[in-house]
Parts: sequence; C-alpha cells; structure tokens
Amino acid sequence: RHYVFSESGDAEAYQRSIRSDSYKLIYVPDPKEQELLQGVPVELYRIDVDPGETRNVADAYPEVADRLMRELRRWMESAAPPPYVDDSDLGDDTLEEIRGLGYVGCLRRPPSTRL
Repeated sequence: RHYVFSESGDAEAYQRSIRSDSYKLIYVPDPKEQELLQGVPVELYRIDVDPGETRNVADAYPEVADRLMRELRRWMESAAPPPYVDDSDLGDDTLEEIRGLGYVGCLRRPPSTRL
C-alpha cells in the first residue's frame, strides 16, 4: 500500500494526515483546535465519494480509522525532528515577518532562548 502523509499548523501540535486511495484520516492533537474543527481528535473521510471532505465517517469505519492511525503513528515516530536553525543573526522584524507568513516554528532557538 502507498500512503501520502502531511502535517500543518503549529509546530507544537501539528495536524497530521494520511491519505490512501479511498480514505483520508486527519489527526488533530490539540483540544483547542478540535473545538474549532469537528470537536474530535480523529476525522476520516471517504475521498473517493466525498472529495470535499464534508462527512466524517470515522464512526462508520472504525477498522479503517484504526489501520490508518497506526500507519500515521508509525510515520510520525520515524520522522526526524526538524533541524536546529541558528536564527540569532536575524532581527526581530525579520523573525516577525517570517512568522506572519505562517512559518511559525520553522526557526527554532535552543529552549533557553526561545521566544
């Protein structure tokens, strides 16, 4: 089987997804983001019949959701952490501009100097 994986959102609580030929599973780990979306941590869509992802079918297909979640966790565990990037030579204005473009978390400072 072949899968496509993706992640988006804040680096501390990425939303991650896995897609197969017929299904797309979205994992939303942050409870606050869950409230803004469907209110659940796992969403499953039959993209072969619902390409607009309008109907969450996780309850109707629990075995598919479990299988895709296992594959997603395996991918998450195998992924290397993002590399440390020394952004100390960038000014605050530049860092703010980068964050404004949606690249929050792409530049990481050591924990002791993190913004």
